[in-house]
Amino acid sequence: MGGRPAIFAASGGSLAVAQLAAEVQSATWGALATAVTPLALVSEAQVRDASVVVISSRASHPDVSFCLAAARQRHSYPVVLVTHRDPASLKRDVAKHLSDTVHIESVVPDGFLATNSVLAMATLFVRAADPATVLPALPWLKLPVPAIETDRVLVLHGPGQRSAAIDLETRLSEIGLASAQVADYRNFAHGRHTGFARNLETTSIVSLAGPATESLAEAVLTELPEGVRLHRLWTSREGFVGALDLLCASMRTVGETATAVGVDPARPRVPTFGRRLYHLSARRHIAVEVVNAVDRKVAAAEIPARSSLAGDVPLSYEAWRRDISATRFGGVVLDYDGTMCGTENRFDGPPADVRSEVIRLLGEGCLLGVATGRGVGLLEEFRGLVPQDLWPSVTMGLYNGAVVVGLGDPAPITDRSVCAELDQLGHLLRESEFATSVKIEKRAWQVSVRPVTGTGLGAASVLRWVREVLARAGVADLKVVQSGHSVDVVAATTSKVTVVERLENCGGKPVLAIGDRGDVDGNDFEMLAARRWSLTVDRCSGDPTRCWNLSRSGRRGPEALVTYLRALSKTSSGWRFRPPRS
Repeated sequence: MGGRPAIFAASGGSLAVAQLAAEVQSATWGALATAVTPLALVSEAQVRDASVVVISSRASHPDVSFCLAAARQRHSYPVVLVTHRDPASLKRDVAKHLSDTVHIESVVPDGFLATNSVLAMATLFVRAADPATVLPALPWLKLPVPAIETDRVLVLHGPGQRSAAIDLETRLSEIGLASAQVADYRNFAHGRHTGFARNLETTSIVSLAGPATESLAEAVLTELPEGVRLHRLWTSREGFVGALDLLCASMRTVGETATAVGVDPARPRVPTFGRRLYHLSARRHIAVEVVNAVDRKVAAAEIPARSSLAGDVPLSYEAWRRDISATRFGGVVLDYDGTMCGTENRFDGPPADVRSEVIRLLGEGCLLGVATGRGVGLLEEFRGLVPQDLWPSVTMGLYNGAVVVGLGDPAPITDRSVCAELDQLGHLLRESEFATSVKIEKRAWQVSVRPVTGTGLGAASVLRWVREVLARAGVADLKVVQSGHSVDVVAATTSKVTVVERLENCGGKPVLAIGDRGDVDGNDFEMLAARRWSLTVDRCSGDPTRCWNLSRSGRRGPEALVTYLRALSKTSSGWRFRPPRS
């Protein structure tokens, strides 16, 4: 996810986990992160280029599949589920929208008010911020807790305690123990104090604070009138460990309050209408806006959706659609990782339906180019995918186009460098401050850098770091491109466009280029920008004359590629591509 905007969606008790996760993400990356309900994600949280994490213990509620479908439809990435449920048992309408699933092993079963699952998932996100963290004991697991005796509760919190405040409000409200309201210490001063004063006799205040917020909390509480029913749930633990401690305090306070009035919080009486409400499907009543090719192009160009410029984009699409429909192609150039095979399972090879379409086109006489950041190892792998009699029709552009060979040609020699600047860069990167947090692969034609799992670095951070090393050292004649899993540095003259030109020269006809990273930093940008006839299965550029993403169903990667390849049909003068109308 890195430093991209992040949306954490959850319902009920898990919303407190989503809040804590958003705070962890924001503190770790300095990026915008927010916690929302599934309904808010579907109807309001339409952030461009956002990561989406859905938190659900059992992942069985219809709201889960609803918000996952909406996230995938908008091409959010990654779309992740955090759950206690075994991924193998997920419903198909949940699993099909996911980039990944984070499975937490089963904990002690929960009752009506989730406690164990909430604390387990909250701990997961705190540990994710720093995997090396050794969590200390949480005092509020054993400290005596108060029982709340009023029908109204005002929960006051400071920075870092909002997740516990949400947790307390949720538990008190769901059991019907009290009507709870949440406010931070400063927002309480903007009018809410008046409402509190009118209901002083029937309202309790629960004060949440930690070492960094004790002073502010004390200053506010000192100003309250005498006789206020006040419960201090303060933690001695710092940071996010303190947030976990306050979650424990919230859970135990509600348990004590319920016990005092003879209510079992694990097995309350659930009304019949409540069960019907729970199982109600919002999907039947809320329409999710369909995101089409024009919407994605407008977003990529960072044009306000309601501006006059945005109104011109459909006209540009129609002009491009007519142009590409009238063009007859002699070949297709495909990116490999993220296009022919998914980024997450890129070492498993292309799915069967992709292989089937590729072999169909080759069998009909279509030329195929594969333009990839991978090296000579892909030659042998690809030979196993394509029948040998079709090898002469396949051109491989390796190392982002630095080496272009036929599928049946001998593998190029890779044991010596062909670029002194790459040697210099490899040395500088290994001597740099982030060297232990990345994996650096120096090859003859490129340097590839990817973050090491668990270090906290993301691809965006690696891209920025590599560019800074280049700029600081003044290494010339190199360029940096990014794929879905790594950052590659190649000679300035290296380009995947070379593969397009090779196929055009061989077939004497235009070539259709398809990749996944058409954005300006992507390793497919040059290839998809070089000709008007280009498509992307993921990120597009802002140029309305090329590089369109036509997937209407929220599909990406190989799923979208299959749709494109099936739209190619042979005619007497070449292959025709039929794009949909806008």
